[in-house]
Amino acid sequence: QRHVIDQELRWGHAVWFADVDQDGLEELIVGVRDDPNPKAGDRHTLRRGIRLYRSTDDTGTKWERHLLENGGVAVEDLCAADLNGDGRIDIIAVGRQTGNARIYWNRGR
Repeated sequence: QRHVIDQELRWGHAVWFADVDQDGLEELIVGVRDDPNPKAGDRHTLRRGIRLYRSTDDTGTKWERHLLENGGVAVEDLCAADLNGDGRIDIIAVGRQTGNARIYWNRGR
């Protein structure tokens, strides 16, 4: 069965699952790159960046969105791993459109 978890997501380009908050459940990490030339009247304010989704029920039908970044990198691809050996999952994103790569260090907050 299919469930829509975000009605405002446009230009999604990368998906990864990882237990970012160390609660034993994996979060959905989505990288977004937006239209570099938005049309007049475009009402979407959530642009390029990274979204983290946490399931809020046992069936996986309800999710809450957290913005890790809204605008800094037009994500073309991403992955998640413990980069510094502290036991927490960090996120790495690259953007061809924005010409950058970013590491999002998980500080456990």
